[in-house]
Amino acid sequence: MTSPEERATLAKLGGRARAALAWQFLAKSITTGLQMLASIILARLLMPEDFGILAMATMVTGLAAVFQDLGLGQALVQRKDLKPAHITSAFWGTLLMGTSLCGLMMLAAPYVGTFFKEPQMTPVLQVISFAFLITPFGVVPRSLLQRELDFKRPFYAGVIGGVAYAAVGITMAVSGYSYWSLVAALLASSVAATFVICALTGYLPPLIPSLRGVKDLYGFGVGLTATGILNYVAQKADYLVIARILDSAALGLYTKAFEFVHFPFRIISSISFPVLFPTFAQLQDDLQRVREAFALVLTAISLLAFPALALLAVTAAELVPLLLGEQWQGAVLPIRVLAFAGMLRTVINPGAALARAFGRVYSQAWRNGVYAIVLTAATLAGTRWHVVGVSFGALMATIVVFALNAQLVYACCRFGLGAYVKALRSPVICTVIVLLAALETRDLLIGAGQDALPVLVVTTIVGMTVGAIFVALDPFRECKTLIRRLLPTADAADREELPH
Repeated sequence: MTSPEERATLAKLGGRARAALAWQFLAKSITTGLQMLASIILARLLMPEDFGILAMATMVTGLAAVFQDLGLGQALVQRKDLKPAHITSAFWGTLLMGTSLCGLMMLAAPYVGTFFKEPQMTPVLQVISFAFLITPFGVVPRSLLQRELDFKRPFYAGVIGGVAYAAVGITMAVSGYSYWSLVAALLASSVAATFVICALTGYLPPLIPSLRGVKDLYGFGVGLTATGILNYVAQKADYLVIARILDSAALGLYTKAFEFVHFPFRIISSISFPVLFPTFAQLQDDLQRVREAFALVLTAISLLAFPALALLAVTAAELVPLLLGEQWQGAVLPIRVLAFAGMLRTVINPGAALARAFGRVYSQAWRNGVYAIVLTAATLAGTRWHVVGVSFGALMATIVVFALNAQLVYACCRFGLGAYVKALRSPVICTVIVLLAALETRDLLIGAGQDALPVLVVTTIVGMTVGAIFVALDPFRECKTLIRRLLPTADAADREELPH
């Protein structure tokens, strides 16, 4: 039994977590929507090769960005006793690394362009590297807000950044700047979002350099950086294989397929991870509540993502040409294969947040290393069948990392296979029903000679309707339990409230 004080504390934490999720949902829905709309417009204005060049450059800068703050920002969130010296050290450590990385990218750009056999990549990489001088100013205020589960102010920064991305990118693409429009959009988004978050929080960087508190953050930060490096290598191994073995056009098709599939995952991950990490960190001494909260999170995100990805797989042949144009037809089959990998990645994400909250960053690191090796080998083997073969390789590697992640979750809080089955049974059954209904509807409409647009719209509506009916009738009651937890009544607040 818990005391009234403990129940009150847990109820307060639950309320803050729900408010944070609401703000994150609003922010990511708007910003991701803006980016997707801009991406669709840009895809119709530009060619796959343009996206391929940017993907090559961001592959390099993304790896370098893992070193940007050496995990110091997230260490501010995870640390129980936070002092002013820690905050000062986090800023100066991040700025020092950002300046170093910018200079390194400038010098390395010609050699990287030669490696990828794409000379146009050299100036692109040099320009994008200026982002390393911008982002350090937003690391500390964002981390402190995340620590307090305050996602209201980051909401405004994200929206402004999304608007800047769309406005600059589309304007330059219409003016004929090809891939430079994508480069400018990224930089404009970074500048706008960082400026707004500093203005809204009133954050002023410390004028006197100091790294006195960095040793207290070092252990967690280095482990997190190692995890981030291996995770990034794992996430981009397929891109690297395509860029090196195939060409920029193939990379453009694959990255666009990846964008479509990971759209639901990206929204859910960007909403849930920043909230789950500090929430699980505050609950790490109460394993029973961690297990209960983790089960609810799995059910919630799977109910959102699994049916959506199933519908995407069914309607990809109609959706891609209508949104992007016929030049992107080659992305249809990769989308269908990667949709199943996207489902697994949706389930992996909460486990990563839980492991980080428990400080198991080194355990995450070696698992990401294994994933990187498996993904590289699988995608290399898949290049024989071009982009589709690479997609199958990515799916096989995702199955491996899912198993590794599940074992780590068990090591943290004893959440085992049976608990996974119980948490995921309703989402999986719902997804199978939605998939069968959508396939049958699409076949009937195509057989009746309908055009792509009505096939897409009607199939999607039927799938969503069937999914909603299942949620309402859910025989396992996980859906009803989920709704009751997320929307507690006034009476429920007086009982032992479960944070999530």
